[in-house]
Amino acid sequence: MPSVPQLVRDLMDLETRSWQIQPIRDFIDWRTARAILASPIGRSHSTDKSGYHCLHSVNRSIISGNRYSSVSIPDMVWKSLWKVRTLPKIRHFLWRIVVNALPTKLNLFRRKIVPNPLCPFCENFITWEIWKSRCTAVFEGGVPEPIGVLMRADRAAKEFLEANIPPLPQHLSSLTLGSDSRWIPPLQGSVKVNIDGSWKTDSLRAGLGVVIRNSDGLFCMGLARPYRCSSALHAEAAAAIEGLQLAAQHGYEDIVLETDSKALVEGVHGSSKNQAWSILPLLDDIRCLCHNFQAVRWKWVSRNANRAAHMAATIGYGAVELESWANRPPQSLVHVLVSDGLPCPPGNLV
Repeated sequence: MPSVPQLVRDLMDLETRSWQIQPIRDFIDWRTARAILASPIGRSHSTDKSGYHCLHSVNRSIISGNRYSSVSIPDMVWKSLWKVRTLPKIRHFLWRIVVNALPTKLNLFRRKIVPNPLCPFCENFITWEIWKSRCTAVFEGGVPEPIGVLMRADRAAKEFLEANIPPLPQHLSSLTLGSDSRWIPPLQGSVKVNIDGSWKTDSLRAGLGVVIRNSDGLFCMGLARPYRCSSALHAEAAAAIEGLQLAAQHGYEDIVLETDSKALVEGVHGSSKNQAWSILPLLDDIRCLCHNFQAVRWKWVSRNANRAAHMAATIGYGAVELESWANRPPQSLVHVLVSDGLPCPPGNLV
């Protein structure tokens, strides 16, 4: 029988970076299937078991976390609880804790009210620091320090990303925080690659959009495609990969990559903010693709300066397969290009 890591690798299609779960579909429920399909797959061939361990721990919690009934709890606990000298609402709160009746993400997930059981505050390094703080308080008589827990969790996340995402070589990357209110052509000899991901909350569906224009402001090429993912940041990273691949395929060597996702740009440059750890495999792909160019300049811009890519991503969200355009974009995108005050591709504006 194959090991779990080997089984996971057998389910991966590394060429399309998609999951082929048909062999195990009869053995997993729909929630597990959705979670697997929404997990990003990087191009690295190194073993990554983090997704397996995350799903395994969640499933174990769900299986072992049955609600307690008053029958299974000793009478001494109830007597002690109702004798606590505090406000009635606090006693009621304590009772709900004992019977596991608080509206936690896990309990709401069991009732099919929310799509996943992960607490929004505890789905990263903070879980480990909360556990250590709890152990210190219980076994060493320490006093929990919430601010200290947050600071240590943030430091741990930064150390993790610094160890796994070393800085890009200076000639391959620079970062600009743009204040442009509209799109501006790149300098002579460069092309500008605008990317965007369109994702709706609590959805596994997204649209990716890429628009490439030259220093004269002329549309060179672009694409739109549907994509399965679990977050807006995941969609933005996937769109960046599409943009870098498209630019490399057409031989561009000096590019400016613009996005309205500050979290993505900071993640590429090694920041641990805004859950960059969750797209680590994609950040690794992005960094590898950057080596295909002589220079890559990343620029975070406003949504208004990224409207063309946003429109392409919107097209991708509603598409059923990849749509690519060379020289002549679709009519809906032409209107955005014209509103940027730039030359319109010939033959498309009526």
